[in-house]
Amino acid sequence: MSTILRGIPLKTIESELRFVCHDWHSRFQYVDNRRTDTILGEVYDVTNIESYNRYHVFVPDLPPVMDMEEFEQMQENGQKLFLEFQDATVTPYYNERSRSIEDSIRAKGVRIVKEF
Repeated sequence: MSTILRGIPLKTIESELRFVCHDWHSRFQYVDNRRTDTILGEVYDVTNIESYNRYHVFVPDLPPVMDMEEFEQMQENGQKLFLEFQDATVTPYYNERSRSIEDSIRAKGVRIVKEF
């Protein structure tokens, strides 16, 4: 008998849903263990501004929130990029490589937060 895990809304884990972005990268599709040129979405490396928990959030089917050069310029100027994710869910899974339960976080959208 197998168990189907469903996503838990991130808002049940974090009361504050704004995050500071450290970096992001594209996630590519793999076929027969070989990377293709197909981009599946972006993975954002973020920290919650209240709890300081760090997460990697996957946002499929959308381009990055901004150009990487613009982001790097912001960082050089001492500015921070704040993000908010739409409909983010956490799904636990067993990672055989690390032999531990880990979280996969996926969101339907992402937006830049300019004001608090």
